[in-house]
Amino acid sequence: MDIIGLRLRFKPGRVRVLLVGEAPPSSPTRGFFYDPIIESTLSHAVKQVFEEVYGVRYRSKLEFLEDFRGRGFYLHDLFDERGKKICEATREEVDEALRRLEKLIDESKPELVVAVLTRIGSIVRRACGGKVRCEVLRFPIPPYRDDF
Repeated sequence: MDIIGLRLRFKPGRVRVLLVGEAPPSSPTRGFFYDPIIESTLSHAVKQVFEEVYGVRYRSKLEFLEDFRGRGFYLHDLFDERGKKICEATREEVDEALRRLEKLIDESKPELVVAVLTRIGSIVRRACGGKVRCEVLRFPIPPYRDDF
């Protein structure tokens, strides 16, 4: 299944918390958040936080992804292209990413939007436009994992 198909497979009916990333990892061997088998840095960190906060232990990544969806969480990337960085994107690509995010926020009406990378914070805040609570976090790798 492709990246978009995997993402849609785990989209909840009601998005309560919208996490926003930059793009899937550059290499398919580095995993993708919604890949049900291969762990990515972000999925590993979020899974650990869920285990601590909700007091659960996931037997598999698939079990985590199903719980993530069941609790109303969803991850949206600004760019579908693997490894795409906002600092390398054209103005048109950034504008399109902003439009897509604004549309997703308007349609899903999440309670909270969280940018999981500080360098995308300004575009995520713009997309929220004061309509929804917005937080910007550092990517959850040591030493910043506790912020998450």
